Parts: sequence; C-alpha cells; structure tokens
Amino acid sequence: MTGRLALFSLVIFVFPIFLSGQPYPVSEVDSLISEGLRYTWNLDFDSAEECFIKLDKSFPELPAGKIFLSALFISRQTEFELPLEEEKTEQLLEEAIEKSEKFLSEDENNIWANYFMGLSHAWSAYYYSLKGNIINTVTDGYYAVSWFDRCYEIDSTFYEASTIRGTYKYWISKYTEVIQWMPFVPDQMDEGIVILEEVVKKAEYSKLLAFRSLFWIYIDLKEYNKALDLVNNYTRENGENPLSKYLHGRILIEFNKTEALKIFDELYKFYEDKGDEFCVIKVRNLLTSAKLYTEEKKFKIALRYCKIVLNNYIECYEEMKRDDGRIKETQSLFEELKEKIGNSGG
Repeated sequence: MTGRLALFSLVIFVFPIFLSGQPYPVSEVDSLISEGLRYTWNLDFDSAEECFIKLDKSFPELPAGKIFLSALFISRQTEFELPLEEEKTEQLLEEAIEKSEKFLSEDENNIWANYFMGLSHAWSAYYYSLKGNIINTVTDGYYAVSWFDRCYEIDSTFYEASTIRGTYKYWISKYTEVIQWMPFVPDQMDEGIVILEEVVKKAEYSKLLAFRSLFWIYIDLKEYNKALDLVNNYTRENGENPLSKYLHGRILIEFNKTEALKIFDELYKFYEDKGDEFCVIKVRNLLTSAKLYTEEKKFKIALRYCKIVLNNYIECYEEMKRDDGRIKETQSLFEELKEKIGNSGG
C-alpha cells in the first residue's frame, strides 16, 4: 500500500451495498444510493452514474447526488488507473461541500447533515491525496474526521460515520508511532481496528469502505489469517465480485500460491473480453500470475502470460500514455524466463 493511500484510506475505489445498517430515512433516496452502489460494486460505472445523476436531479437540495457522483468519478479513474477528471471532479466536490453546509445550517444536529459534510471532505481528502496535494489532503482529512466525530457524539450507533474515524485513528497512529512516548501523541491503532471491525458488521453505506480499510490494516500488521477470514466472511455474506476475488487472491499468496493462481486465472478469464478501459487491470493480473508461476518454477506457463501482455497490451498502454513500469517489468521477466527455460528445459 502506497504512503498516500495508507494515510488516507478514507475512501477506496468502490462502494458498498448491504442488508443492515442505517439507510437514509427517505426511501427513494436510499433506493437510488443503494442501486448506484450495487452497480458500482459490479463495476458497472455507467449505470451507477445514471442512478447518481437521477439522485442529484430528484433531490437537488441534498448534497448526496454531488457526493456520490464525485466519488464515482474518482473511483472509476482509480480502479482503471486512468488520469483523474480534475475539472469535473473538483467542481462536484466544491458543490457537495456547499450543499452540505446549507443542509447543516438548517439543523446542526441533523446527523445526516453532519455525515454528508464529513463524507464531502473525506472524498476531497482522498482526491487531493491522489494528486499529491498534502496540504489539502490533511486539511480535508481533519475536517472529515471532525464531522464524523460529531456524528458519533449525536448517535454512537451511527456506524456510517465510523469507518473514517477508525481508519484515521489506525494510520495516524502508525505514522506517529516514533513519537508516541510523548504524552500528547496517543496510540489509537487498536481503537481504530475495533471501530472498523464493528462497522464491517453493522454499517449500511460504509461496509465495503471499512472492509477494504481493515483488509489492508491486517496486511500491514501481517495478520494474514485475519485478512483471509475477513475476505471469506465478507464474500459469504455479500456475494463475490472481481474486487473481492482480487483481494482473496492477494491474501492467498501468503498461504497457498497454487490456490491464488486459480483465482488470478479466473480473473483473467473474467476480464479477457472486456474493453480497453480494463487494460491496466488485465496487465496487473497477468503480470501477477506470471510472477507467481515463476516462483512456482512453472516457467513455460509464466512465459505464456508474459506473451499475452506483450502481444496484446503494449499498444493499449501507448494509447493511454501509461508508464507504470508493468510493461517493462513484463519484458524483463520475459527475457529472464527464456533464459531459465533454455537452461533447464522449463
């Protein structure tokens, strides 16, 4: 996990849709949010966008439409590892904060008004972390946590607000652990984990956010059994999709590379017929499989995966002007594998 994502894993790529928790009290609002999240969970971003546009138009007084649209654009670009749509995203985030402020001014004790204010700043923090803007990241992150703390003060069982509280407490403690001997710098890592473990069980709109945050915290702590149990339990309760399958494969690398390879092979088949927008994901998964097969000394299979990347996706990378190092890494592994096969017969 990169540093910018570690400190502000406030919001992560895709959204949740769940059966229990605290739905928004207006049923049509809840229905549109839930439907949009369900589409996003299945990587159907176009249908999700339609839901959130309808939400924004049907309830213009609420900030929810602007928040989820901005979140969708950020999630889509990061999931596909594409450049951020800066002008559109920043305008949506600004409008989300403005509408949240107006909503809050009507009733400062309305827990949803406080939640939307916190959520607006949370997505803004994540957006600016992706851009490398540390000042805006820290500022918006601080505001987000402050508003979510306010939600907790109003209702300690409002779990939607607790994901970012838990994530922030863990990572801020992680990054300040070298000075935690000072009396004013508390260690809140355990508290953050406890919060997230509760949110995963009880939240409505924030369960997947908490799931992803908790997964990477377990990885950071090398508590791989907990990470595996988390993925298995989550998939059993909420169903499987490419995201949960990828995390399952990732954690199985620590236990059973053969089983992990089966999952990455399934992911390859899932993405094989999808369009160029999935190009980076395809290369990521193929390269992961090639490296795992190399570790298992199955050099000819690994070489085949390298060939798939080099024969099919270089042009796509060039058109996207991508330079994430994966094509070069694949080319290097390809040459290494040819040498190994030549020396050992594969």
